[in-house]
Amino acid sequence: MNLSKINLNLLVALDALLTERHVTHAAHKVFVTQSAMSIALSQLRELLQDDLLVRSQQGMIPTKRALELHPQVQRLLNEIKTIVYATSVFDPSTASRVFQIGMSDYLELVILPRLIKKIAQVAPGITFKFSHLNSLDQYTPEMGQLELALGVICQGKAAPFMETESLFRDTAVCVGRKNHPLLAKPLTLKKFLQAKHISTNLYAGPVLTRVDKALQDLGHEREVVISLPHMIPALYLVKETDFLLASVELLAKEMVEELGLVMHKIPFPIPPVDIYMAWPKYLATDPAHLWLRNLVRELCTELQ
Repeated sequence: MNLSKINLNLLVALDALLTERHVTHAAHKVFVTQSAMSIALSQLRELLQDDLLVRSQQGMIPTKRALELHPQVQRLLNEIKTIVYATSVFDPSTASRVFQIGMSDYLELVILPRLIKKIAQVAPGITFKFSHLNSLDQYTPEMGQLELALGVICQGKAAPFMETESLFRDTAVCVGRKNHPLLAKPLTLKKFLQAKHISTNLYAGPVLTRVDKALQDLGHEREVVISLPHMIPALYLVKETDFLLASVELLAKEMVEELGLVMHKIPFPIPPVDIYMAWPKYLATDPAHLWLRNLVRELCTELQ
């Protein structure tokens, strides 16, 4: 087979199709029209002598051959990115690039305004596409379009395909509405256990929060009436109820005055919240990505 006769852009289309499993979504991902992606799929089917994606009641599903090909295609594309990025020069003042970043609503509130303000000053051509991501445990190879993720690591370690770096630590605090009957004086463990609670569980699975784990170690259990995956909606619920919320200090400081809340120390020992950034290993030496990581690191230093 003569490689010069093969359109290697078809590999990009194949990766998008097998990731999204939807022609329109794949087209949006690589910024082409739906008809162009349909043509690419037809060409791929002819080239590889396989249907690659077949229709079912659950939508389009990959064939066995497609599932075998996908990780090989991703590795190849990542190697190409490494070659290109390693030889490129990055000037933030003139660069035009879209970074795809995953983070939680908590970090969007704490970090994002500072990041956008700085970008407007030093790199006006840089833009971002953000995805919701609570925990770096949820950052999988299938989410390869993310170039940077910020968050906690709930299960002790990140995935092996990622590089990680610790950014900062936050402290757990308890938040309630002003004039809450249990918050007139310093919060005690007894009063904490008397209250009903809103819980924010950042991990999509049966994992104890750090608050519940700390209580369990002391032989106690709190009454959780609402469990949410997002922190900011939980703060708004606290405003309207007598429920208490174990939050993080940096977020609470941003919100308590605006929402009419009060903040107290957690009345028992609880580990701090460690925030990390993570990125695919193939971007480790990309000059633009190095610049972005340095910028995020600098902004997070200012939070301490």
